[in-house]
Amino acid sequence: MASIEKLKRAEVTALQKAINLDEVPAKEKHVRTLIIGTFQEKSAHTFWAFVNSRIPVQGNPVVAWKFCYVLHKILRDGHPNVIKDSIRYHPFLVDLGRLWGHLKLGHGPLITKYCELLAVKLDFHRKNPRFPGNLHITNDELGRIADNDVNNYFQLSVEVFDYMECILDLATVIFGSFDMSRANSMTGAGQCRLVVLIPCILDSCQLYDFIVKMMFRLHTSLPQDTLSGHRERFAKQFKQLQHLYYSSSNLQFFKNLIQIPSLPERAPNFFSAVDINQHVTPVAKVQEVPEEVGGDHAEGFLVDTQSTNGSYGPPRPQEMVVPVETPSTNGFDDRFADSQAAAAEKERITDDLLQEIERLRKVADKIKSDDLIVIEDLRNRVVELEQQSEEQRAQSDLEKQTMMHQIEQSAKNPEVVANFAELDKRAKATDEKLKKMRDVYNELREKHVALLRSVNLEPSNQKLTAYDLHFPKNRSNRSIPIGNLRFTKSRSMLV
Repeated sequence: MASIEKLKRAEVTALQKAINLDEVPAKEKHVRTLIIGTFQEKSAHTFWAFVNSRIPVQGNPVVAWKFCYVLHKILRDGHPNVIKDSIRYHPFLVDLGRLWGHLKLGHGPLITKYCELLAVKLDFHRKNPRFPGNLHITNDELGRIADNDVNNYFQLSVEVFDYMECILDLATVIFGSFDMSRANSMTGAGQCRLVVLIPCILDSCQLYDFIVKMMFRLHTSLPQDTLSGHRERFAKQFKQLQHLYYSSSNLQFFKNLIQIPSLPERAPNFFSAVDINQHVTPVAKVQEVPEEVGGDHAEGFLVDTQSTNGSYGPPRPQEMVVPVETPSTNGFDDRFADSQAAAAEKERITDDLLQEIERLRKVADKIKSDDLIVIEDLRNRVVELEQQSEEQRAQSDLEKQTMMHQIEQSAKNPEVVANFAELDKRAKATDEKLKKMRDVYNELREKHVALLRSVNLEPSNQKLTAYDLHFPKNRSNRSIPIGNLRFTKSRSMLV
């Protein structure tokens, strides 16, 4: 009982040191202690219990990132029950990825993609429990898993494609996070990001081998058109995997950690039976890195958790590694200490430049956003004016058509035509009467003017008041009748 508690304390200590706030890669000796702990307790209960209670994976991006890496390692190399114990935490990983997806910069996109990968890996093992965590199986075992049924091969190939796609997406995001500054790969922050590619490359080698073998098997049993989507997906992933292996092999960080394979220059031709014989399974080999074993970091022996036939089992005597004391506290730190010290100033300058670039990017994005808003408003205004103009034009055309229709209908109506003719007659008769009255008036006026001239009336006496007409001052004065008018001499006025 005391030894079990001691082992759990060692595992918890290793977990605390492997998943911390420091943006540097988790030390391999701590990860190995956790892997050994899963074999000793034959489960991942201690790991998940400590993660749920003590690890702030939802509060710090570096902690969340290193948690994903450690989980990936124990899923691959830990006891088989680790996968069974971890499947129940599939929703937890999905929610964690969604949470950090709101952080658009830094580790946010990286954690989101890594959580997607781990969720897909757990889902793959849930559907295919006969696959071990490290995916190492023989061709015969692959055939037995698929029951040599073409339908099972088809479904399994889709799941493997999905698995591979998540690995390639994560690698793309990791390389894109360096902003073309590959010098960051020799800094602690850069290595913390790159180290997760090691288990990803190991998984991708096995997945690529599965895909090629299943594609040849499917092309011998199904029509070509049915597999056109598979071929397109394979061609895309083949180029991405080539790029991943090439880019990783050129980084100094990976030189002493992993032997990265290379793919052939051209993709296999699944229509040719000769290419299946030329297929070579890519093998990635992790290099041995000296580690200090013992002390407060690890207890017990390091064991090979996998036998030669790919199955897990207890360690054999010849597989044990004798602890060796070294003057270094950690082989990884000794190997890269000089490089990290030399790159410290470069890292500071790079960080300053990245911050300035980020600031300028935000300014440019804001300006672009404002311009887009103004352009969108103007475009909407133009569209609105065009719609109004079109509506007015349509209304005008409608009114014009209505008026023409009414005129045409009126012209066809005999009553309306008769009314127009009657009104025209009346207008002409009225014009004639007015003309006659005007002629009579002009004739009378001319006679009156001529009469005035004939009697030599003064201009001042040419007007008669109403009083004079009704009340003449001298009724005895003689009046001169002129037609219907009387003219009085003494008053020189018209009566």
